[in-house]
Amino acid sequence: MDRARVSDRRALGASSTIGAHAAIVQAIDDRAKAFNVRFGFHPFSDREPPMTILRIAELERLLPS
Repeated sequence: MDRARVSDRRALGASSTIGAHAAIVQAIDDRAKAFNVRFGFHPFSDREPPMTILRIAELERLLPS
């Protein structure tokens, strides 16, 4: 399993414990942001262009069981 999916599974597992509703990622550059978008993340804010967000409900649908 690749690192991105391992991180996704950890975020999903922790979300119920800590009450998280989304994962927010700060990309280091445009290439990294494009990588996040390919995996379903959305732009977080016009004021913070490198940040992306993915709701936990979306993450649950994206990950295979």
